[in-house]
Amino acid sequence: MNLIEIEKLHFEYIINDKFKLKAENINIEKGKITAILGESGKGKSTILDLVGFIINPYNPKNGIAKFANVKYWFENEPQTLESLWDDENKLNKIKISKLGYMFQHSFFLPEISLEENIGISKLFSGNFKKNGFKKETGTYFKTVINKPLFANDKKQGSDLAKECSGGQKQRFSLFRALAHDPELVFLDEPTGDLDPKTANLVFQELRDWINEKRTILLVTHDLKSALDFADQIYFTNSDYEINENNHLIRKDNKWYRTSEMKDSKPLCFEDIKSMIYPEISKENENKILQEVY
Repeated sequence: MNLIEIEKLHFEYIINDKFKLKAENINIEKGKITAILGESGKGKSTILDLVGFIINPYNPKNGIAKFANVKYWFENEPQTLESLWDDENKLNKIKISKLGYMFQHSFFLPEISLEENIGISKLFSGNFKKNGFKKETGTYFKTVINKPLFANDKKQGSDLAKECSGGQKQRFSLFRALAHDPELVFLDEPTGDLDPKTANLVFQELRDWINEKRTILLVTHDLKSALDFADQIYFTNSDYEINENNHLIRKDNKWYRTSEMKDSKPLCFEDIKSMIYPEISKENENKILQEVY
């Protein structure tokens, strides 16, 4: 069952007439991890911001939405992107109770404690017992800090956020996004500032967290981790397009391009890398030719 169905989403930034995003026929399946990959500046984060209600495509100050046919299945009845933006109260309730966000920048409040920062989504969602916010955030922090992802950290819940490194904030911000047990989590470059070993632990946490009622939509450049942990991958091309032709799916722990699945062989890492990052593959090819000749 799909949680989000993007039939057609065309968007142009007013300040950049070259940026004309075209997202079509994209399905975010409930209970799965969907990853969006592609070269920098081709619209990956913009898709996340549009679908995640960060950018209002109907506000002309943000840009121009030529088409915005997007459906959400949070309830039994489908709701559209437009209808939710038209009903601010309903949208705010959905955002604080059903959605979790992890941005490229942690946006931690520097003068309050770590445990208050990562538990703040509980406060907004109301997902805690009456008069028990401080106690519950303390308990939640102890659960988080004892995970393998923080094995070498000696941070206390009472430590101020401004005393943390960028990598520590990034790891803690993941658990801020998950604190109120949302149905859908948007992750923008969740491992961008992390080393490969730590990045692998982040994706393991996501794999452990996911279930039939929890869904993840993430943007990443970490192709290896996406192939190891995601259920499906969409990728942008040089024309700012993302659609069913740029779609990879995992089947029996092997990856296939959905547009070529009939009688096709599974794709190897190099095949997928050349599809998603053709310019990088071309540069490597030229470098090899220069070394040979």
